[in-house]
Amino acid sequence: MTFVLVGINPRRPLFAALRAALDDRVARVRLAQHLASRHGVSEALVVVAPGRVELYLSLAPGVDGYETALAAVAEQLAPGTSLADAGYYAEGVDAVTHLLAAVASLDEFATAPALAGGRAGSASGGPRDSGAAGRLTAAPDGSGTASASVDSMATALRRAQGEAQRVGSLGPQLSAALDAARRLEGRLGEAARESDERRLAQTAVVFAGRVFDHLDRRQVLLLGANGLLEGVARALAAQGVGGFSFVGPDEAASVARARGARVGSRDGAGMLLDTADIVLLAEALPGVAINRRLMRAVLRARRGRPILILDLSSPGAKVVDPRIADMDGVVLYDARDLRVLAQGTSTASPLERERVPSASALLEEALRSFVRAQEL
Repeated sequence: MTFVLVGINPRRPLFAALRAALDDRVARVRLAQHLASRHGVSEALVVVAPGRVELYLSLAPGVDGYETALAAVAEQLAPGTSLADAGYYAEGVDAVTHLLAAVASLDEFATAPALAGGRAGSASGGPRDSGAAGRLTAAPDGSGTASASVDSMATALRRAQGEAQRVGSLGPQLSAALDAARRLEGRLGEAARESDERRLAQTAVVFAGRVFDHLDRRQVLLLGANGLLEGVARALAAQGVGGFSFVGPDEAASVARARGARVGSRDGAGMLLDTADIVLLAEALPGVAINRRLMRAVLRARRGRPILILDLSSPGAKVVDPRIADMDGVVLYDARDLRVLAQGTSTASPLERERVPSASALLEEALRSFVRAQEL
């Protein structure tokens, strides 16, 4: 069986009308059923996303997927209309490449103006028989970035999969491609979260440097544990802070101790606040309430020395009383504030950026895994 992609070119006059018609679930289901009933078609998937109408098919040898798919679309949605010059095409590994590139927002319709297609058009705009169909087009810097269109395409694929399952047009070949797309979506999400945490960590260090004249020998108190707190702590350690203290869950205490932090008890958190310059909060801890009453006592003990508190907890966690920000000597920022500070800046070093896999690297990894698994 041959795996093929046939798409409707967004620059063709009929695209808008076809795209609007396929906003209707019934129309998509009927088209999937109609495609699956065509001679030589064993599997069919109808994917409709912003700026995109694509059909993925599994075909018997010798079947012309381009003509079969576009004829089915015309019969269902535009009777009497020829769509011969309205599409683009890819098959085999190139079709899978195009699918994965769409998930990663790296295909032509995510990163460049829509291409003029045609009967001889490929997914990359080259000749249909050139072997270049479906080659990805990376972002100008070659890295690619995940964006809102990742979610749009991933949502469209999940919807298309459910509709194909309901009409029985989903088989092993399309399922394998969708599994690869789903795994890539997960890896892209992980990379985006990691990149966001690294960016916020570097922003936190820059901000701390503005609060204090220098960061060397500054004492850092870690309250709780999460990924963002760990990233900020690593970034501060790289700047030569004096030391770390930790109060939090037992399972995280051993890790903190192994990294050189002094582990304290919840009962002793107040005394640690007296000596800390920077406090990183990850979660609410039983018996530790960062409120005005506690901070009044802390500020008296500090005798005018400022304290920077970064609330790195999840939104809505309420680990700190926001009113302490009005107290003299307290600088309180949360993760949302750090994101505002990070906008329009590039605080991560080239080395830090290299540690987070780019979308194009994750795409290539996903494609290699798919090819190995399918023995293509």
